[in-house]
Amino acid sequence: MNKCEHKRAITFSVVLTTWNMSDCIEEMLTSLKEQSFPPDEVLIFDDGSSDGTKEIVETFCRNNESWHFYGMVHQGVSSLRNIGIEKIWTDYFFVLDGDDILSRDYFESFYPVLLQNPDVGICGSYELDHKSGFINKIGWSNRPQKNPGDKDSIFYSYMGWAWDKAFKTQFIKDNKLLFPHLRNSEDLVFVYSSLILARKILHTGKCSIYHRVNRLSSLSNSLTEEEQDYYKAVQLMKIFLKERYVNVNQGFEEWAADFLLWAVKGADYRFDDLLKTFSEVPWEEIAQRKPRYYSGLNWIMKAKKNNPSKTVWNLIYLFYRLKKFGIGRAKRIISSYFIELINNFPKN
Repeated sequence: MNKCEHKRAITFSVVLTTWNMSDCIEEMLTSLKEQSFPPDEVLIFDDGSSDGTKEIVETFCRNNESWHFYGMVHQGVSSLRNIGIEKIWTDYFFVLDGDDILSRDYFESFYPVLLQNPDVGICGSYELDHKSGFINKIGWSNRPQKNPGDKDSIFYSYMGWAWDKAFKTQFIKDNKLLFPHLRNSEDLVFVYSSLILARKILHTGKCSIYHRVNRLSSLSNSLTEEEQDYYKAVQLMKIFLKERYVNVNQGFEEWAADFLLWAVKGADYRFDDLLKTFSEVPWEEIAQRKPRYYSGLNWIMKAKKNNPSKTVWNLIYLFYRLKKFGIGRAKRIISSYFIELINNFPKN
């Protein structure tokens, strides 16, 4: 256990997963090692890397007595995270990705919040483009709820990723929450289930983590490898809400439609294809009613019903995302595109 200048009122652990991250894992481990308020324990699970990631991690673990390394046979990130959760003994835990970078006060910024005994604590974050190095604030990931007791707005107020959140260990174990075995979108089932059940959600008010995007081997860039897993995640959330008797309707439906439109953005789906392939989502109703949370969602659904050409639809959807995410993210995407274009330009 790490020794601090004063006795802690609460303890916290880290569950970190890696897989073929030799190009960026050292940045994450260095940022973890240099924390102003280090965690009591770090559990690192490698999912069968073959590129030297394990050797880098083992070097860091040898020099940090509270760090523990587990080299595993490739089985998917969900299994590794679930094993990690079973091992946790501390009051709170963090589930981090090996390709992100922490600000030096990441855990320190959480500590005053965790002293207030929330079930889930949340910080702000940045996107770090792996190709261009461009950084933009993720302003849409942490929207205060209009009514803190309104579970229907959970899906709009927060993003379904784990790396910007602290979870109360006993709360997670009492509710038997685990990561489902999906190739992608596994985070959102665990995270939204936690947020829906949480009695208290608190925010640090600081942006304390840099989330790496646009890395070709990241799971968010490999949806097509298991193209139905994102829909399975939506189905699992719907089952969860029914089984726990949670009154969440329009917020969930709007989130599901928005999420699935993003997941199939590279495919040529017509409106009838959406109705047939993703039947759990009431597409017709969404196209007709005024959105409660996702502004413009009914408008683009009406446009989709007219079966525009792929080019026209891409422009419509681009405008929708620009309105949703703002100009900062657009600049990051455009700069990355041009850098990649320049790098791929034939050289004499």
